[in-house]
Amino acid sequence: MSKKLPSAHVDSYGKATFVEKLPSALVVGAEDDFIVDEEGIDETARYFGVNPVFVDSPHDVRLQLIIRLL
Repeated sequence: MSKKLPSAHVDSYGKATFVEKLPSALVVGAEDDFIVDEEGIDETARYFGVNPVFVDSPHDVRLQLIIRLL
C-alpha cells in the first residue's frame, strides 16, 4: 500500500543493506492473489535478496509467506 519499502536501510535496488546478516529466506506468493499483487511479492523478495516463488493458487489463499530457513 506504500510506494516505499518500510525501511530506511535499503540499497538503490530495494535490497536490505543488512540482508547478509539474516538467515536464508523464501518468499512465496500466489499467482491468482488479487490482495497481494506480483509487485508486492517481488518487492518483498528483493528486500530479502532472493527470487520469489509463485504457486498456482487462488486469491487470498497464500497472501504472502516468508519462511526463514535456519
